[in-house]
Amino acid sequence: MDHKIADERVKSLFGESMVEFIATCVYRDMDTTQIARTFAHYYNRLTEEEKQRSVFSLYNRIGSNSQTVYCKAPYIMFQFAQRIGFEQFMGILKQYYTDIRTEDKTITWDNFEAFFKSHGVSDEDWEWLYSAL
Repeated sequence: MDHKIADERVKSLFGESMVEFIATCVYRDMDTTQIARTFAHYYNRLTEEEKQRSVFSLYNRIGSNSQTVYCKAPYIMFQFAQRIGFEQFMGILKQYYTDIRTEDKTITWDNFEAFFKSHGVSDEDWEWLYSAL
C-alpha cells in the first residue's frame, strides 16, 4: 500500500491484517460461508494469549506476534463485516480505499472510523470492533 499511515495503532491493521482480509474476501472464489470457515479455522488455531493480544500493539513487533496480525485481525474484521452486513461493509471499505487513493490522504484510525460512521456504522458497532481488535 503506498498511502501514508500516520497512526501507530493502525500500522499492523492496515499493513498485513487488511491485506489478508481483502485477499481472502475478494480474490478467493468463495462465498461468505466458506470465508467464515477459513477465518474461523485460523482463528481457532491461536492460543488464548494470541486471541487476547491487540493488533494495535504489534507494529514493529511481528515475529511471534504475527498470528494476531494474520489470523485474529482478519477474523475480527470478518465478524464486524457480518455484524453490519457483509455487502455494506465491503462497499464502505471499497469507498474508503478509493477516497484515500484519489485524495492522497493519510490513513489513520480516526479517519477510518469517521468514514465508516458517516456511512451508517453505529458507535456501538464501532466500539465492538475496536475492543475486539
